[in-house]
Amino acid sequence: MGFANAIIGGAAALIRAAIRSPNFVTGVSGWSVNKDGSAEFSDLTARGNIVATEIAGIAYVRASGDISGVTDANNINSALSGATPVVQLIPGTYYINRTLVIPSSKSLVGTGPAAVNVAPGAIHVMPVIIILVSGSNTHMVEFAGNNCYLGSVELDGNQAGQSAGFGTGLLIDNLFYCQAEKVFIHDQRYYGVSLVNSLANKIYFSSISSNGNSGISIDSSSDDNEILGCYIANNGADNIVISGFVNHLLDCDIWGSAANGVTINGGRGNLVTNCGIDHNQQNGLVILSPAASVSVVNCTFHSNGLAANNTYNNIVVTGTQVEIAIAACNFWLDGGVTNKVAYHIFYGAGGGAKTHGNGFGSANSASGTISGPSVAKDANETG
Repeated sequence: MGFANAIIGGAAALIRAAIRSPNFVTGVSGWSVNKDGSAEFSDLTARGNIVATEIAGIAYVRASGDISGVTDANNINSALSGATPVVQLIPGTYYINRTLVIPSSKSLVGTGPAAVNVAPGAIHVMPVIIILVSGSNTHMVEFAGNNCYLGSVELDGNQAGQSAGFGTGLLIDNLFYCQAEKVFIHDQRYYGVSLVNSLANKIYFSSISSNGNSGISIDSSSDDNEILGCYIANNGADNIVISGFVNHLLDCDIWGSAANGVTINGGRGNLVTNCGIDHNQQNGLVILSPAASVSVVNCTFHSNGLAANNTYNNIVVTGTQVEIAIAACNFWLDGGVTNKVAYHIFYGAGGGAKTHGNGFGSANSASGTISGPSVAKDANETG
């Protein structure tokens, strides 16, 4: 059945203010399609794609183009302090001159790939890029409450433009249950990520590289944190430093550090599993007293100690420690690499570990496979 009165004019243009069902009441019942392009339905079934530029319940921020950093920093922080729980950055390049502060239970998200694995030396590869303006000398993002989230953004710390301070890409201080996911953090003056006195936080599927100091620092009061599926490389000090209790490093690619790949220098019950630790200038993994109950399982160590031949080691265990276990790991050397580690596993003064089921490339170390007897050494293979 047709309409009683004409609703369209020339070129099929709607000439009435709206087409509405007889029972239409705004926000209550019925439906309306309006001349201005807006519409309201009580229910909707869509059999194809739905494309929406903005969704209710999300605060959107667009890059201003102001390279002083004032406008973007103000706009983002203003949105984060508002009532909306999610702030989304529209693809573009943002400049900030002060720290972005994410309050409790708030999220700051961009648009990005399913995971982040950035080629060495590449920058500005994500749809949402945030750049710290020269002379800002500050952290880029700080979680300021529990249950915060940061996702799908690139944080460029512009290290060359910072002259002072301990500027960090992401600071998590005295918090728990926060998460960063699919972030690319690089060129910070100091740390890529710093966890201070924090519990049960997660860093997932992120690239943290080319920062002035360590890529990730977990201090002695930070426990039960998880680093999963990350690419941590080319940082100016140890790629990762862990000092707390029961922190878990798993499925990560850790390489190219100017110093050690991973250093565990305290705490108890820290776990390194399913990681590739390679091409670091000094040692692959260092376990220092008073660290205890450290487990290193199913990892690959190769081509570490690049800074000098017969000087560094794939794993170093030193100091008075208890319950150090190294199991199901493989140790070898990349073809074409001439500087060999001194030992695959080296025990310094007071050092020792339980080793089991490891595989050693016997010709791939300059001085030997293990520097001394393990506390319990069985079923390791050399070949």
